[in-house]
Order: sequence, then structure tokens, then C-alpha cells
Amino acid sequence: MKKDASLPVLAVDIGGTKMLLALFAASGKMLDKYVRPTLAPEGVNAVIGRLAAAIEEFLNRNDVLPSRLGGIGIACAGCIDTGRGVVVTPSPTYRTGSTCR
Repeated sequence: MKKDASLPVLAVDIGGTKMLLALFAASGKMLDKYVRPTLAPEGVNAVIGRLAAAIEEFLNRNDVLPSRLGGIGIACAGCIDTGRGVVVTPSPTYRTGSTCR
């Protein structure tokens, strides 16, 4: 399904200490931003749960349904396995034991 180019876009930056969400108009103007702690030492599952809740809260605050987004961009520092589409080592803050190659 082709998305409407006039729809807003959600940007997500997952950092070792904070998660930053921003909503952009199709023009590129930032409409709103939202910062929440990552609390990485609590583990990956906790971070993913916190991220999902933050996205839901942020979209609700802006009266935007997920189906009315033109796209979502997610940034996460670390090693990305593009073949599998997964973050292998998100950040030194997350303790996974794996290293980048």
C-alpha cells in the first residue's frame, strides 16, 4: 500500500541513556518531541516495552493514529545485521556480550 506523502512521520532515536521521539510534518518541520529515559541496565525487553509505551503516549498526545503516519524511522547506535534486520549490539550501555565485526 502506498502511503500518503502528506502524512506526518515519526522519528525514534534509541540511545543508551535516553529515547528521543519526534513528529515531523511532510514539509520537514518538527511538530513535537518527546524524551524518555532508556534505562538500558534493565534489559532489552524492558527497553522495548518502555519504547512501545512512549510511542503510544506520544502519538496520543499529538492525536495521531499509527495508521495515519507516513512512516517511522528508527536510529540505534551499534552494530546492525542488515541481512537479518536486527540490532546485534545496540550500544555499549546494553550488556549483550557481542562485539561488532
